Amino acid sequence: MKQGAIVIIPVPFSDFSRSKRRPALVVSNNSFNESEDIIAVAISGGSSSKYAFRIDKNDFVFGNLEKESFIHAHKVVRIHKSLVSKVIGSLQPNIVAKTTDTIGQYLSV
Repeated sequence: MKQGAIVIIPVPFSDFSRSKRRPALVVSNNSFNESEDIIAVAISGGSSSKYAFRIDKNDFVFGNLEKESFIHAHKVVRIHKSLVSKVIGSLQPNIVAKTTDTIGQYLSV
């Protein structure tokens, strides 16, 4: 699995009471991705955070999402690769960079 892939995974709610299968962007680098895990951020149709941004069909290397979608850079999950249902696409490197930069913004001191 490569950085920039769009995968379907169970994204947990912040209270870990349950999860919902959603698309997610793999943000971990390809070296890390050689392990059993990946690090990904959730993608969904709604946006209410300054750490979320819209993506569209022009942002894809291949694949697409059927609905208007937002990357939620503040919803990060480390997950075992066996929980990935499938790879449905891949995003352009500049979108991956924007996502990792956004993660850095909310982690900076």
